[in-house]
Order: sequence, then C-alpha cells, then structure tokens
Amino acid sequence: MILTVKKVSQMLHVNEETVRRWIRNEELVAEKKGKSYIIQHNVLKEFIDSKSQEAGSTIARMVKLGVGITELTDITNSSVVGVGAEVLFNPKLHGSSELALYDLDNLIHYKKLNKERREHEYTYLIKKLEMEIFELETLREEMSRQRD
Repeated sequence: MILTVKKVSQMLHVNEETVRRWIRNEELVAEKKGKSYIIQHNVLKEFIDSKSQEAGSTIARMVKLGVGITELTDITNSSVVGVGAEVLFNPKLHGSSELALYDLDNLIHYKKLNKERREHEYTYLIKKLEMEIFELETLREEMSRQRD
C-alpha cells in the first residue's frame, strides 16, 4: 500500500512538515513523485518500529501513552503496525509516572482533532446521502408525471 505525506502525518499525529523532515534526513524512506513523496506501507512499519525504540521520539511517546493500533492504522487499514500490541495496550503504562503532562496534552489534542475530523466526514457523508435521496425522489416524481 502506498501512502502520502498527508496520510502518514494524520496517522502518526504529526505535522506534514515533520514527515517531510524525516524524509529529508533519510530517516523515512520515500519516493519522490513530481513535487510529492510517497511512502510504502511496509517501510512505514519499519520506521515506526525503529522510532518507537528511540527515547524521546514522538512515536515512542505515543507508545508510552498507549495509543492503540487502531489510531496508528486508521488510514492504512492494516491489522498490525509493528510497535507491538502488548506494548500499546499495556495497562501498566497508562498510569506510568514517566508520562509527561505535555504528552497527555498532545494526546488529548490529537484525539479532539480526530473527533472533529470524523464529525466533519460524517456530516459530509450524510449531506451527500440526503442529496442523492432528494435527486432520486425528484426523478421518481418526474417519472410518475410522465406516466400520467
């Protein structure tokens, strides 16, 4: 599966510029397509595995906070990212004194952004369905009139 910088940034809850910096610094392998970069899913998995072992990295903090596999794979629809379900869902880490207030604030912020994004997506989908229903009902009325 191929991912864009935007999808990776959404998936990892980081700024798109952070993803581009990782690419420029050759921490994350990507292929340049025109003005954009594309990242292979398996390469991203390896990157996450590597970064999750680096103390102080954003990914390591996410693991420490217990960000679940669903958040990390929400966009890619993969079953496992590679940071380890036993680490991500370890309840002992949730009460760890190692968690910084900054990390919790960031996680809360990202969760709220994710909630807002999904609310907008659902609103858009509902409006789209309403429009399709309206168009079909209009078509049905026109066909009924033509029969009469």
